[in-house]
Formats: sequence, structure tokens, C-alpha cells
Amino acid sequence: MDQLAEHLVALYADHRDRRAILLHGYVVMPDHYHVLLTLREEPSVSGLVRKVHSLFAAHCHRRVGLRGPIWQRRFYDHVVRDEADWHTKLTYMHGNPVRDGLVKVTTDYAWSSAVFWENGMGAVPCDEIMW
Repeated sequence: MDQLAEHLVALYADHRDRRAILLHGYVVMPDHYHVLLTLREEPSVSGLVRKVHSLFAAHCHRRVGLRGPIWQRRFYDHVVRDEADWHTKLTYMHGNPVRDGLVKVTTDYAWSSAVFWENGMGAVPCDEIMW
């Protein structure tokens, strides 16, 4: 799981580094993930997710040896309307590993931006909220 989670987060970070998105937060769970982002130069969420999923699947097939489909056909998105909603979504995402019993404290989960938001440092830096 660690190698795959690292690669998935790196794909979103790469899009952020190329100024296509702002990456505000993420949580990679064993069976799904959440990402909180703002589109910049990337024209659509669907297009971004399609690119990331395609690159991730190719990595899994080529490097990890997984076979067959990696992703479900659909994903779910939510348009964040205001700062309160943004904080609600980020808190919900970070709480996933605790709710699933993987850790007792959000900042103990390695594949989450919770540590970054707690102390300003983490494996992948996140972008501040812009309102």
C-alpha cells in the first residue's frame, strides 16, 4: 500500500507543481482516496482524474504487476462553496483513517495531509485556501 499511496499522491503533487491545480489536502485509504483541490490550468476535474488514474494504472500494471482494472468507472466530486465547507471537507477527509480504525489520531496516518495542516510540514506540502 505504501508504494501505491506514495505514487498516487505524487501524481497529484506533480500536477500541482506544473501549476495545473492547487493541492489542498489528501487521504489515501486502502480502498479509496480523497483529494481536495482547486483547478488552475487544468480545464476539468474529470480530465484531471482521468489523467491521474491512467498514469496510476499504467504504473500498477508495469511496475507492481497488478492486472486488470484498477479503478471503478465513476468518481464523486463536490463543489466547495465557501470556507466553512472547505474546512468541513478537509476535516472529514482527515478523519477517515480514524473512523476506519486504522489509527487513533489523524496525524498518525502516513498517507494524509493532516500532519501538514497540523504543523506546516509533511511529506507533500499543501496549498493554502484562497477565498
